Amino acid sequence: MTETKKTTLIVGVLALQGAFEEHMAMLERLNETLGHRIAVTAVAIRLPEQLKNVDALVLPGGESTTIGKVAVRWGLVEPLKKWVAHGRPIWGTCAGMIMLSQHAKHTEEGGQTLIGGLDVQVSRNFFGAQVHRRSTGL
Repeated sequence: MTETKKTTLIVGVLALQGAFEEHMAMLERLNETLGHRIAVTAVAIRLPEQLKNVDALVLPGGESTTIGKVAVRWGLVEPLKKWVAHGRPIWGTCAGMIMLSQHAKHTEEGGQTLIGGLDVQVSRNFFGAQVHRRSTGL
């Protein structure tokens, strides 16, 4: 019997704000179902140089304005744009999808930090800070 070589996939999760821990846990759980064929390792990405060590990247949900501001402050915007421009695997959920869009409407004054990659325009809900949001029972 020939033994199949197991593939290792290192997936970076942008860990600036939002649901990055949940995304990392989900990626690690893939080993329970794919473990015989592929080994998935999730790593937190907070600095540009950490992008060199990953095969794919996830931009999680959270608050896109905050994630964008932290990405600017920590020098991640240009490296993320280069990642996308080189066709590297990337996936965005919620705020991550907003950041992957080409254009955004209804942003705060000064605009929304975008890295592009998806030929879409998003319309932000722009309800302000999370503490000012409310929910109503149905």
